[in-house]
Amino acid sequence: MLLSSLPPGSIKDRELAKRVTNATVAQLQILIEEAWQAGFDEEGARHFRRTLKGKRSWIGTTEVYALLTYLWLDARIEQFSGAHRADGLLGACQRHFSQDGVTGPLYFQHQGHSRTIIGYIESRSSNGASLVVLDPAKRVGAKVGELLLLETQELHRLEISLSEARDMLAPFLVTVKDLRLRDYQTLRIELQSSPLSESQREIRKHIPGTRG
Repeated sequence: MLLSSLPPGSIKDRELAKRVTNATVAQLQILIEEAWQAGFDEEGARHFRRTLKGKRSWIGTTEVYALLTYLWLDARIEQFSGAHRADGLLGACQRHFSQDGVTGPLYFQHQGHSRTIIGYIESRSSNGASLVVLDPAKRVGAKVGELLLLETQELHRLEISLSEARDMLAPFLVTVKDLRLRDYQTLRIELQSSPLSESQREIRKHIPGTRG
C-alpha cells in the first residue's frame, strides 16, 4: 500500500517506476533481490541467502526500507519499545497525520506481522486516541466491502449515520489498550522530500540496529 499511495513522479528512475506500478508480490521480491545485489541491507541479504522470489518468507521493516531506498525514496524507520512504547507510537502517528501537505500511510510492523496505519483519530471518550489500521488478516464487513466498490462521486452522495460510521470503523481501530507487545516499528516515506541523492542513497545501504 505504501507504493500504491505514491504521487506520480515520486520515483525518479522511470524504468523502476514502471516496474513498481501494479507490481505483483513476485515482482517486488525480485526488486528486493536487486536491492541486495546493489549492496542494500547486507545483513538481510545474508539472512535470506539473497533469494526471495517464489518463497513465502516473511519480510520485515528493513527489507521494505531497502526496497524503498533502492527506489531513491526517502524512507524513515522509527522504533518504539520500553514502558512508553504505546504513547510514543500514538504521538508519532498524531504528528505524522497532522502535518501540512501530503502524507502517506505508515507501514506498521510487530512480531512477524505487518499492517498499514492510514489515520489517527482523537476521541473525547475514555478510550482516548485511536489508530486506523488496515490488517490483511482481518475480513471487512459487508457494508464496508460495498463502500470500497463505490466511485468517489457516489461516496459524496452517500448518507451514513454516526452510529453506522462507528460500527464500520470499529474493526479498524487500535487503541492504547491494544498495544501490548514489547516492540513496534513504523516506516514512512517522506513524500514532501526530494528523491535521495547518490550520496544519501549510498549511506542508507546500511541499516543499523533496526531489524524487527
